[in-house]
Amino acid sequence: MGVVVVLALVWAASWLWTQQVGAPSGEAEQAEGAPEPVIRESAVEPGQQVLVVQGEWRSPATEPVRTKLGGEMIWAVEDGDIVEAGALLGRIVSGPLQAQLGQAQARLNVAKHQARALRQLVAGGYEPQERLDAAEAELEEAQAAFAAAEQSSEATRIRAPLSGRVRIRQALPEQLPEGEEVAQVVDQDPLLIKVRVPEDHAARLRVGAVARVDLPGAGTVEGRVMSLGKRGEQGAAIAAEIALPNPDHVAPDASPVEVRLPL
Repeated sequence: MGVVVVLALVWAASWLWTQQVGAPSGEAEQAEGAPEPVIRESAVEPGQQVLVVQGEWRSPATEPVRTKLGGEMIWAVEDGDIVEAGALLGRIVSGPLQAQLGQAQARLNVAKHQARALRQLVAGGYEPQERLDAAEAELEEAQAAFAAAEQSSEATRIRAPLSGRVRIRQALPEQLPEGEEVAQVVDQDPLLIKVRVPEDHAARLRVGAVARVDLPGAGTVEGRVMSLGKRGEQGAAIAAEIALPNPDHVAPDASPVEVRLPL
């Protein structure tokens, strides 16, 4: 009987502790929430009022980079490099395709040389026109064969799907299977920030308006209001998006930022 009483007391104490710790007070909930928007005078333009709101970073555009063929990967870039869309990131070593391209290139070189020489000989009356016609036909066929081989070999080339910073996967196997994800390209130019603006202030904002953000290590950065959401229920906050130029594709700190919007 004594054991039962002790267990009951332990359970009751545990339940009371759970209620006190697991259910935060109203003050704790308010502290964890986003700060209320405030209006201040602009330090840049005296007399100009700015609305100060908290912003959250929007996830950047990210695209995977995959192989089109299986084989060994030879990189043309390094991890962290900034590339333009379509830039060559590397290639897959493929013996048959490279041999085919080499043969097509050699055939094209010979055909060009022969056609060039026969044009001069025919012009000087040393060779009949028929030989030049045959050489020109061979040149056209060689050009078509080279174009086809070049198109086939394009499958060995790995190109950037968009502009941004390259993030190469670590510990890749030496022999990659077809369709293997080998890297990602992350586009963080511009940086995008999501904010929510009280409805009574949102009416005074315009797309294209200057927004200022303080970034650690970079100081104050000017951006632009890129979009304003539609008005909903009375008193509801309006979503807005701020774009900051970021040509170096620097990844920002994940913490919220203070955004100042002109009114």
